[in-house]
Amino acid sequence: YYAKVIGDLNELLKTTDALSLPGNIGFIHSRTAGNGEGSVEWGHPFIAKKDRVPVLAHVSNGGAGYFANKFGEIAEIADKLLEEGYEIPTKERFNRPKIQVKDGDAVHISDVTTQYIYKLINEGYSVVQANEKALMDLPSDDVDLDLYVNEPNAITFAKMSQPMTVAFCDHGAYMSTTALAIPSDAREPVFLPSFTVGKVYIDHFELKPFDKLPCESSPFDTELMLRAYPIIVELLKNEKLSVGSIRQKIYPIVFPNAQSSNTSQVVYETLRALKIQGVLKSENVTVPGRNGLTAPKTLFWLDN
Repeated sequence: YYAKVIGDLNELLKTTDALSLPGNIGFIHSRTAGNGEGSVEWGHPFIAKKDRVPVLAHVSNGGAGYFANKFGEIAEIADKLLEEGYEIPTKERFNRPKIQVKDGDAVHISDVTTQYIYKLINEGYSVVQANEKALMDLPSDDVDLDLYVNEPNAITFAKMSQPMTVAFCDHGAYMSTTALAIPSDAREPVFLPSFTVGKVYIDHFELKPFDKLPCESSPFDTELMLRAYPIIVELLKNEKLSVGSIRQKIYPIVFPNAQSSNTSQVVYETLRALKIQGVLKSENVTVPGRNGLTAPKTLFWLDN
């Protein structure tokens, strides 16, 4: 079961039955559409279907990053999927497509990844194996999550360098880009390592490293946090900034030569440390969105 809209969470709840969908495992995710392009199909979750019935849901957080030169290879895989009869629901005509199939239409990489994972499952791969191979063959600096109808008790993940935390408590397991979103009564959040694939269950997780590394990544360690922390503190003393703005400002300073970096995790963990200290302030603002809608944005600064 799934629901998605062009708009924010309020729009989702107002115009769909998302709040009453059945089940006890799921995920929710938002994305921005570059240049205002993309129909509702370009929103998460991306869906693979068998006989028009949803069987696989996929969400992805991140971007092309170091792998931006792979779009041509991804388009070739998309064309092959289409030739084999797999549907790619995001297939639409745009003026400036990043990934363009043979007939000139654009496709979203995460949609291609979704259909490719389903194809691999149909060929006998496990969901974990399919996710790892998909991230190798369709690389992007992402963290990807999947729900598969035949494995209803686990979320499968495949992770490059984008952050993902896991925490457990009496009322379930939680996964989030940032530990700031984990319920306060949960046990200490755990950071899933870069270049790993695995599953999260209600009370534990399993993971393994990729069989081969697709690129080099900066480590997430104490030395890195010590370098980044004072820079972020100075930024937040001077202006209100979003996570994205902080990330853009520190990347060339802290990660000058990185192929793949832990920039987002560094930002989120610094913000969490400042919140624990009681000095972090935040406010939610709205910014213009598509079709006359607005989108939420959180700004952070330090209480001097």
